[in-house]
This record gives sequence, structure tokens and C-alpha cells, in this order.
Amino acid sequence: MSGVVTRMNAVLGASVDANQTMVEVVDPMALDIVFNVSPAEASRIQRGDTATVTSGEGTTAEALGPGV
Repeated sequence: MSGVVTRMNAVLGASVDANQTMVEVVDPMALDIVFNVSPAEASRIQRGDTATVTSGEGTTAEALGPGV
């Protein structure tokens, strides 16, 4: 399985429940991002518009990639 570990709930040497999620792995190429926009902003968004997704704001923002 390929992907990125996003959460690790297991602790080395600890007991676990059979229903406990121990590790979450995601495919970073298949992320869905949900964000809120005002009604005015939403009226300007058209199908097929592009967006650049960043982590953080301003000059310290890290580009995560483009989206449509």
C-alpha cells in the first residue's frame, strides 16, 4: 500500500482494541478539500476554474498543489 501516514494511534507495547484504528494512510493525489466562501465569492466561481492550495497564509504559505 502506498500513501502518506496521516495519523498514528498505536503506541509501541500498548494493548489495542480489535476495533481501534491504528494507522491512517491517505493517497495525497486524491484529497478532497472543503472550504467556505461567501455567497458573493461563490457567485464568481465557475466550473473548471483553477485554484492553488496552500498550507498557511502570506509569505510563509507552503504550496500544496493546483486544483480544479
